Amino acid sequence: MRQILLTTLCLLGFIPATIAQSMWQPSAEPTSIPSGAKRFIYADEAHYVQLDTSLWTAVSARIPMEVNRLDARRGFQVPIPMPNGDIETFLFVESPIMEASLAAQYPEISTYVAYCPDHPEWYGKFDFTPQGFHGMILGAEGGSVFIDPVFHGPLYPTVYISYHRDDFRPAIPEQFSCDFHGDVLDTSLDEERELARFGTCELRTYRLALSATGEYTAFHGGTQAQAIAAQNTTMNRVNGVFERDIAITMVIVANNDLNVYTNAGSDPFSNGNTGAMINENITVCNNNIGSANYDIGHVFGTNSGGLAGLGVVCSSGKARGVTGSGAPVSDPFDIDYVTHEMGHQFNMNHTQNNSCNR
Repeated sequence: MRQILLTTLCLLGFIPATIAQSMWQPSAEPTSIPSGAKRFIYADEAHYVQLDTSLWTAVSARIPMEVNRLDARRGFQVPIPMPNGDIETFLFVESPIMEASLAAQYPEISTYVAYCPDHPEWYGKFDFTPQGFHGMILGAEGGSVFIDPVFHGPLYPTVYISYHRDDFRPAIPEQFSCDFHGDVLDTSLDEERELARFGTCELRTYRLALSATGEYTAFHGGTQAQAIAAQNTTMNRVNGVFERDIAITMVIVANNDLNVYTNAGSDPFSNGNTGAMINENITVCNNNIGSANYDIGHVFGTNSGGLAGLGVVCSSGKARGVTGSGAPVSDPFDIDYVTHEMGHQFNMNHTQNNSCNR
């Protein structure tokens, strides 16, 4: 009865803070992995919670659609669990990262940008898909914050973990290898160039053709819808970094489902071989999407590391970008790997000459 009352009040637009706060309930760290699920995220320090999905559904129905980036300051209040156990209130607006016709095919996928009035320096990116709720808060004290389902699998987004990036421990230790080798950077600037403006800070939007190998799709459950949901989670986070740091965002093109393969045996990619995939993706994107219909292309796979062309966006080689991992989920894949490789495509070189390719 109490649950019916809470949900009814939410749907009527009356959502007291006490009700919204109850959307998240503290939980103990799970001690076992359910049958059929996998766990890829551990943290030295973390806060575990359960999400009341009926309350989330009611709250999310009140979140307005973004018109411009300043709309987040006029968004709808949503409580977010922090790693220390506190609840912070964010103002959410829905911010789609798929073109309209593709988004219409997958209404169960929603992405958001959020502003925290008590911490205006924080920048939040969140999403909700059939694979659960995901969040990233950039600029938080103690480092970036991530919120993810504890277990991987469409049936198990029940218990969530809120953790700082620096506390993350991978279930599968993996040394990411970026196979790109750029030119040595000339860091000297004359006085005139030092004072020059490097942009207008206007947010620029690029059309993204995002491929997926059959192996990537299988990892996320085997269907196009599941792979596209995972792609949205990753790209929403990648966009968060690019929007904040270089005023760039990417929108997945309308017919991108043509690039998402479900059969590893018949797809056009040599999964695990970045040197082959980087060229295969050009053919796939041009044939399926059309060269005139995208600005940057990339392919997600498994067990491959990363490789990308330097400064290829909007050129004939604009689809030269590959990222793969044995566990293509969460912070390492989304931020350390995909953001890294796409950075190369936007003409960002390595800044250190060392084996970790930073």
